[in-house]
Amino acid sequence: MMKWIRSKLVLVTGGLVLALAVGAAHADSVVFQDNFNSENGGNGTLAYTGLSNWTVTNGSLDLIGDGFWDLLPGNGLYLDMDGNTQDAATMHLTGGLNLGPGTYELNFDLAGNQRNGHSDSMTASFGGTSQLFTLPSNAGFATKSLLLNLANAANVSVIFNHTGGDNEGLLMDNVKISKLDSGSNGSVSSVPTPAAAVAGLALMGVLGLRRRRTQA
Repeated sequence: MMKWIRSKLVLVTGGLVLALAVGAAHADSVVFQDNFNSENGGNGTLAYTGLSNWTVTNGSLDLIGDGFWDLLPGNGLYLDMDGNTQDAATMHLTGGLNLGPGTYELNFDLAGNQRNGHSDSMTASFGGTSQLFTLPSNAGFATKSLLLNLANAANVSVIFNHTGGDNEGLLMDNVKISKLDSGSNGSVSSVPTPAAAVAGLALMGVLGLRRRRTQA
């Protein structure tokens, strides 16, 4: 009886180590992120073009939130992509990103203008991948994504280009770029969680031991 219990414990422990090792092997790595909270000394301001990591090549944007024109409280500072100069912003990641071969994902949080009932549109470009995003006024923050596959190392541009010019634009926050692990499909991995792997291995071991005891 004690031998059977020891065998079961060894099997479960080995399954835990295996599951944790498999889970750790499928971890995406962040290569860039910006939540805008430290911009302008942490203070909101209008018609802002002095972003730390970005170059505004057209128009202006408003740095709002954290009590300053805070349209969606609880999100720190974020960007209104159509600044109060009534000329919507185009902004580039300054210098681009030097990336090696692999699959990369651009994520950013986007919300509607929260004010006048009309939809707004913005094009996000990530290297050779572009997509137009259109949101209604009352849309809350939701994460949007673009994928980029690189066969060779390259300097990759990241551009956000807002259309229109009425001082009420889409709101953007939390820009992040990650290199996806080779086992990932977008941001979703098919690898089982450690708990699921342990449960499966333990069940297989128990069934196998019971079969051997019956045969004996």
